[in-house]
Amino acid sequence: MRCCGLLEPQILQAWGRFEVLGQLSGGHRNACFKVAKNGRLFVVKTTRRSNAALAWLGPVQEFAQKAGFRVPRLIRSKGGNLSENGWTLEPFFAGRFRAAI
Repeated sequence: MRCCGLLEPQILQAWGRFEVLGQLSGGHRNACFKVAKNGRLFVVKTTRRSNAALAWLGPVQEFAQKAGFRVPRLIRSKGGNLSENGWTLEPFFAGRFRAAI
């Protein structure tokens, strides 16, 4: 899935053609990369969660959106999956982390 910390282009083919802009810091246990397509920014990252576990997030994210939170919803691959070979894709939201006090 990953080679030398680089995102292999075939990973993104499940969603289409993207330009890899670079690796993002953080991500806890996941490798995260910023990618672009047609001027829009996205994040592709590794996951150990199954498609069923990722699908469970949908209603939770919808509830959070209705409560006023900005939530980057997972984007289904061309095959209809939320995860392809251990990778997910979602919109990139600019911001910064602020630790709770």
